[in-house]
Amino acid sequence: MRNLCVIIIALAWWSGHVAALPNEISYDIQARLDTQEHKIFGTERILFTSKAPKTLTELYLHLWPNRFAEGSVQAREMGADSFDRLFPNGPDYGYLFIQELTLDGKEPKYSIDDTILKIEPETPIAPDQTVEIRVKFIVKIPNALERLGHDQGNYYISWWYPKLSVYDKKG
Repeated sequence: MRNLCVIIIALAWWSGHVAALPNEISYDIQARLDTQEHKIFGTERILFTSKAPKTLTELYLHLWPNRFAEGSVQAREMGADSFDRLFPNGPDYGYLFIQELTLDGKEPKYSIDDTILKIEPETPIAPDQTVEIRVKFIVKIPNALERLGHDQGNYYISWWYPKLSVYDKKG
């Protein structure tokens, strides 16, 4: 019986911490892989319902393919020689390019810093408010042997679309 009480207390603590910020996010992605240009052409619709305990004045999207861009943080941290070894046939950089971005049908102010896109909504997002983000983008798939790459007709594709960052207790 004592073990059961410990388990119940642990589950109650865990559920209170894990489910503290259960934002509701859904993605609808349409994409086409061009094997001649080694690019993905995509459109994305993100529906986000904020469950944050406060009004949000910014949203962030991860742009993971930008870690393969020349001069990226990953390239600087790895050093030129190590970074270039990711490319079996010499440097062939990759990226995620944003063609269009709207928030609830309007073009918001946004900025990109390496793999992070920061959106500044015209109107802050209140708790329980749902917003729609639409993104038109192009991903250049590098000739690389990593999570995102192509080599000899094979494609390794993960972390390829703009993904909304998690809001947690730290922000």
